[in-house]
Amino acid sequence: MSSEPPSCPSTPIDLDNTMPNNPSQKQYWVWLYFSNVDKEYVECHVMNRAGNPCSKKIKCDFTGSTKGTLLILILSCFQQLCLESLKTSLVYFISDCDLQLSITESTSFRKLLQLCNPKILEILVGQAAVTFHLSSVYFFLQSHICNILECNYQLISFTTDCWTSPNVTAMKAVTGHYLDPDFNLKSILLGLTKI
Repeated sequence: MSSEPPSCPSTPIDLDNTMPNNPSQKQYWVWLYFSNVDKEYVECHVMNRAGNPCSKKIKCDFTGSTKGTLLILILSCFQQLCLESLKTSLVYFISDCDLQLSITESTSFRKLLQLCNPKILEILVGQAAVTFHLSSVYFFLQSHICNILECNYQLISFTTDCWTSPNVTAMKAVTGHYLDPDFNLKSILLGLTKI
């Protein structure tokens, strides 16, 4: 049993012979569905639902390319963002993930958002705008919680909980629990303070 690697072929491959001799010869399978009408146009032979050939004439130059059309269609799929929804989403993201407000200034964060939506840089805001918007979101949520508690909910249960965080900070929270009209259990954090 030999441990030598398999030998390479001794005859070099001629790459020039792998290409078609006629440069005008169509190399892609899609051209099977078209025939030349003249030097500028081709005719489509794909059958439609009725069983008739399409017979549409398409110009054979770069104006008939679908690359630009596809790019427009892809970019139009992104939801049009408004400044308020973006700022509110950033506030929720930062608070849910317990991040610093300065993350909005980070280059990698901006690149990540641009990857998700290429048009995001047109309206992306910085730390100062998010900080200012944070107070308006806070007051909105405060009034929303008051409205929930004042609604026709007949039974609201209040619970308290105390714990110590990993950095030895003692905390105490008050939470309200209630059932919505569809009998789903809802919980609202009403207060959180250091002990």
